[in-house]
Amino acid sequence: MNITINTEQSQYVKTFVEGCSTWGFQNAFDETALLAERLGHPELAPFMADYGTEEVLKKYAKLIKLAAKDPRLGTWFKKGTPDAVKKVIDRLIHTGEKVRVFYGDPKTGKSTLDEFDMIGSLARSTGVLKTPLLLSESDGFGAPLLDDKVIRIIRVSDHKNLYKHPGFHVPEMKIVEGEHHQFKASVVVEGTVAARFRSYAKACKWVAFMAGETVEQPE
Repeated sequence: MNITINTEQSQYVKTFVEGCSTWGFQNAFDETALLAERLGHPELAPFMADYGTEEVLKKYAKLIKLAAKDPRLGTWFKKGTPDAVKKVIDRLIHTGEKVRVFYGDPKTGKSTLDEFDMIGSLARSTGVLKTPLLLSESDGFGAPLLDDKVIRIIRVSDHKNLYKHPGFHVPEMKIVEGEHHQFKASVVVEGTVAARFRSYAKACKWVAFMAGETVEQPE
C-alpha cells in the first residue's frame, strides 16, 4: 500500500494493487481527535500543525492499535451524534426491530426527504471501530448509518417514535396537477419538482410517506 497526499483536493490517497481509496483531511483529523479523546490518550490527538500531513495518519494508526485492545469503545458513533440517538441505536442493534430512519439537519430538524433504503434493521460493522449499519429491508445490504444526521426513528410495527428531533419538520410539499402531460400529479418541494405520479392518490401517499405519517412505502 502506498499513501500520497493530495493537497489540491485536501485528501489522503491510499493506493492498492486493486485500486485506491481516499480520506479527506478534515475527516481524518476529526476521527483521530475523537479516537484520542475516547481512548483517553490526549498525547496522540493531532495538532492543527498536523492537519493535512502524514503525522495524522501515524497517530491514527497508533490509536487503532490501542482501540483493538480496549473493550470500552462499544458502537463507534460520529462526533456530534446526540446521546438520545446513541441509546436508541444501541438498543435497536440488539433487538433487531424494523425501523424507518429519517436524515436531516441536526441543528434545525429539517428532513432531507430521503426516500429509498431507509427502512430496515440496525447492526454493527466488524473491525476495530464497530460503526452502526442500516440493513435495508429491500435487499438486506448493510449501508453505514449516518448517525450524526438522524433526526427521527420510527418503529414500523406500531409506528411509535423511538426518537424525534424537537424541531423535526419536512420541507413544504405541494401537489400540483398538469405540470407534466404524461403524469396526473406532481409533487413540488420548495419550488422544485421532486416526483411525478400517474394518479393524484399516489401523489398523496408519497407525501404522507415522506412526512412520516405512514411507514408503508408507496409503489
